[in-house]
Amino acid sequence: MNPLPDDRPGFDCRGQPPPPVLEQLSYQFLRAAHLLGQQLRQMVAAHGLNRSQGAILGLLHHAGEDLTASDLTRRLGLTAASMSKLLAQMEQEGLIVRTPHPQDARALLIRLTSQGEQRLQVFPQILEALDSRALAGFSPEERARLRDFLARLRANLEALQKKEETTVASEEDLFEDTN
Repeated sequence: MNPLPDDRPGFDCRGQPPPPVLEQLSYQFLRAAHLLGQQLRQMVAAHGLNRSQGAILGLLHHAGEDLTASDLTRRLGLTAASMSKLLAQMEQEGLIVRTPHPQDARALLIRLTSQGEQRLQVFPQILEALDSRALAGFSPEERARLRDFLARLRANLEALQKKEETTVASEEDLFEDTN
């Protein structure tokens, strides 16, 4: 006999509750972030960009100065190879220009073009639409509380990341050859 789908939220077709791991907040955050990422990818692609390009354009716009690829790589957490490929594509599309760094012959300064600025203008509308869809049914107070909770969560995780980076760096010092 085939079991009928259970219409209770969170229960499978056999009427069984989800495994405990699926109830963990970390899993719920990861799943929500994944779904948000998918939605954002689709919405951004409709404007001829990807999420990483949008993040680069946003950083360049808000920095108030030209940045290097190393600056962008560090701030976005991308690999140098990925950043190099993205920047080459963005330069070819006329979204950025790269010029020699006056103090570092190995580096290039990256600047937004007017076309890059124009392309960036769609992001606030995209993010507003995504927030509206994702937070449908949330009251303004619930949205404010969620924003506060997420800011605290991010601060905790960033502090943990810094602590781990410091620990790794100090452990690496233990193995340096001092001869």
